Amino acid sequence: MNQTQTNRTLANVCLFCNQVLNPPTMCRYCGFKFCDEHLSSESHQCIKTRYSEYIKKTDNPPNVINGKFRVVCNVCGFVSKKPTPIEYAGEELIQHTQMIGCSQNIYLEEINPELNDAEKIRIKSNTESESIKAKSVSSPTDMSSNDSVVEQILRLSTFKEKGMISDEEFNFIKKELIKRLK
Repeated sequence: MNQTQTNRTLANVCLFCNQVLNPPTMCRYCGFKFCDEHLSSESHQCIKTRYSEYIKKTDNPPNVINGKFRVVCNVCGFVSKKPTPIEYAGEELIQHTQMIGCSQNIYLEEINPELNDAEKIRIKSNTESESIKAKSVSSPTDMSSNDSVVEQILRLSTFKEKGMISDEEFNFIKKELIKRLK
């Protein structure tokens, strides 16, 4: 048997190209092992830096290795319920843009676990006020039965004027609402 084949283990091969590494070199962000060609975060599409372009700019550099992030959308008022590692928060951001359609003014915000109590209270109150705004703005698909049909149609027209729904969507939902009256 070839020496290369007997020494090949997951501990000493490049995760990207499967080349035997001597010695293995770890990515400083994700901790996986790569050859020199794939060591840079761009060349192996590092899960920890993939979404760094969406991080809200602050004075402190973000901790993409161990930090917890949440998605904040200033278009519809969405805020993640729980901070998660960047790879999960980034996926949530992408899903939000694809499913809801918000593509601008959406970012990842790092939540610092070492915040003092005053900062935690400030963040909590900001989150609550954003949540209240989001509820007052509501989404085109959130047509509560507590609202009158007229109120719902008025809200729909606001969404149409803001470009949040198309004319076709507006007309379809309006017809469905009118059916409820009958």
